Amino acid sequence: MTAQDFRKGLTGFEADMLREIDLRIRKIGLELLKKLIDKTPVDTGHLRHNWQVTINTQTDTELAGEDTGGIATFNRERVKLTNLGTGPLVVFQNPAPYAERIETGTSKQAPQGMVRISLQEVANTYNLQVIG
Repeated sequence: MTAQDFRKGLTGFEADMLREIDLRIRKIGLELLKKLIDKTPVDTGHLRHNWQVTINTQTDTELAGEDTGGIATFNRERVKLTNLGTGPLVVFQNPAPYAERIETGTSKQAPQGMVRISLQEVANTYNLQVIG
């Protein structure tokens, strides 16, 4: 094997690993997004509609509208989880003004909240550690 062959092999390995990392981030992100939406209690569907994914930034923009089933919200946000590459900060957020109150247990439909339980379930599935 020549040095050039060795370098080509390393370059191919690196490309394969980057693709694998991107796929795993996407898979975990999609599962977390689905769980967050599904575990969000529904009255009007406004809270479900406000789940948003941003990359390397945050938003405090509350969206107008409702989505009682969550499918439209999932479809709107899942496209943001494509071609992430390596090292992005993927932020899942819900800027509805009462989201935090619901998360801390004020809802009879979701007494354990939405975020904490979804994060723990995804962490358990992929053997990840939840920090914070």
